[in-house]
Amino acid sequence: MTIESLTDDVLVEVVKAVDAANGNQSEAARALGRNRRTVSYQYNLAVKRGLTGRPPEAPSGFEVKAMSETADGNGYVRSRSTKYQHRGGGPLAVPDGHKIKGVSILTDASGETRMTWTKTKEAERTPEEIAATMEAAFENFRPFAPAIIRSRFHDQNKLTSYICCDWHIGMIANSAETGQQDWVLSIARKSLLGTFEEVADLSPLSHKAVVLGLGDLSHFVSYKNATPASGNLMDVADRYPAVVDAGIDILTNAVEIARKRHKEVDVVILEGNHDPATTVGLRAALRMFYRNDDRVNVSNSPNPYYWLRFGVNLIGATHGHNTKPDDLPLIMANMRAPDWSDTVSRHFHTGHIHHDTLKERGGVRVYSHRAPIPQDAYHSAKGYLSGRSMRAFNYDRDLGSRGTNEVEIL
Repeated sequence: MTIESLTDDVLVEVVKAVDAANGNQSEAARALGRNRRTVSYQYNLAVKRGLTGRPPEAPSGFEVKAMSETADGNGYVRSRSTKYQHRGGGPLAVPDGHKIKGVSILTDASGETRMTWTKTKEAERTPEEIAATMEAAFENFRPFAPAIIRSRFHDQNKLTSYICCDWHIGMIANSAETGQQDWVLSIARKSLLGTFEEVADLSPLSHKAVVLGLGDLSHFVSYKNATPASGNLMDVADRYPAVVDAGIDILTNAVEIARKRHKEVDVVILEGNHDPATTVGLRAALRMFYRNDDRVNVSNSPNPYYWLRFGVNLIGATHGHNTKPDDLPLIMANMRAPDWSDTVSRHFHTGHIHHDTLKERGGVRVYSHRAPIPQDAYHSAKGYLSGRSMRAFNYDRDLGSRGTNEVEIL
């Protein structure tokens, strides 16, 4: 029997024989007096032509959505088609790291539910997850410099404040775009810590030092790679966990450098507009690392302002994104009224704008400081081309400000 002679009637006869044999094609072949392979071929051809009266077997994971037929002018079915869809059902599997944001429901005219959509979003990390990240970050920690107390006199009347502002750890910059230095995590670590150590070597042997983080030490706060308030997308060097690890590593090594130089070290990490959430983790990580060290005190205050009374000196600090420089002296006078009346040398340190300014208002010297990093593509395109440096301020308990140490980065 040729292929041309395999009419629908012939194939329907084969289908009926197979159905009568309960699907046993060998038995159907004997009943028809034909070869089993011939019957198998003809049955498969009948399936392809849609002559079995049922759809072909659905692929794994799919189910029949709809069937349609096409008939000729005499009413004979000439073709059948079947549409499949992914099989539904089963419990909802929320992706790791996500939580349910909302549910949309499609109903018919009678109000019966026909379909639901479940929307998820990235979940905030729990304190336990943050703690686990911090613990893992210290597993491979190796100090940048040995914490050795030099056997020399430390002046009890001297204080050195290391200005750490706008480090933007996690930022990436391409020299082809910016015309400046390439910038990734490994380069940032080497440059920031090398400069910090040079500033420390220039500093006097003050009894006490403050590692003063003025905010935006981290470039971004989550997997969204954007500033939290405005949602501006950032050029990032790596995934968020790697950036958190790098921030902990760089800051801890900076503290170790200060600890090598000074008898006591206070660590202050203020929030900026880029990193309000990350600073919480950085403070927690450093407090855990130095929890048994009586020479290092890590502040856990979430206050956006920092104050220190040191003899005749009153020192204030904030990132600078929430207040105008001209308002800071009055804020200092109101928030620290007793210290204001008992001091004569008053200084307020800010960052945020990435360049140096100095204004004296009401007897208070208000500083903004350079950032030690190169411009990224956005700031370079805007023409924000301020210089780069890192600085420390020195204070005497009785004599006030005693100069600065600045290392410029070219």
